Amino acid sequence: MMYQSPSISSEKQEFSLYGKTLPYLLKRGKRRTMQISIHPNQEIVVHAPKQASMRQIEELLEKKQRWINKTLQKLEQLPPPLPQRQYICGETHYYLGRQYRLKIHEGENQSIKLKGGFFEIIVSDKENKSAIAQLLMNWYLDRAKVIFSKHLEQCLKQTRNILSLPEKQINLKIRPMRTRWGSCSSRGNINLNLELIKTPLNCIDYVIIHELCHLKQMNHSKDFWLLVGQCMPQWQKYKSQLDKIRLENI
Repeated sequence: MMYQSPSISSEKQEFSLYGKTLPYLLKRGKRRTMQISIHPNQEIVVHAPKQASMRQIEELLEKKQRWINKTLQKLEQLPPPLPQRQYICGETHYYLGRQYRLKIHEGENQSIKLKGGFFEIIVSDKENKSAIAQLLMNWYLDRAKVIFSKHLEQCLKQTRNILSLPEKQINLKIRPMRTRWGSCSSRGNINLNLELIKTPLNCIDYVIIHELCHLKQMNHSKDFWLLVGQCMPQWQKYKSQLDKIRLENI
């Protein structure tokens, strides 16, 4: 069961999208802005401050109708999610955009390494799927800490003259995220989805630059996308790659 902070309340609501009535989940909490998110299962969630009126929420939904409709259509076109991971020999897993198969052996010294086209894994019990999954996740996290930090530094140098960000340390956090590749706050905190380590390096750079641009434009306005284009002229190519990936499939 997912833990929900007592400071957040949830209620089911409905709205009209081009004449069609759709349900959405309204979550109110301690926040300043309103935001709409759409989960891979097409669930629509509106995050709003506690004091926001229903009229304000309805206006946001009306304003974002085109985006909501476009996002739902994209999700419908995505391939269905793969069966739940089994963590058995021959199963495919991704790293930096490439596929690798699991090769699992039993042994006393638990380990994991990437060799050729395989994740070579040694565990004491091949039937302990949770131990294999945790070992693989820890391996991903160790690589993500190194690669994400390195590429954040490179992207900061690349965009320094364009973004003119203040000379303060940007706090990078890596964590699993259900629906986003990344997020940021006005305080300079950038969160990157651990699953991003499974995508190509250019896609990682795109997400980092996307979040850095949010430090100047905390929205997805025309000015924001112009800024992204200045920092990364081919951003649409990498965004398109990520749009075609269903998080459950990597």
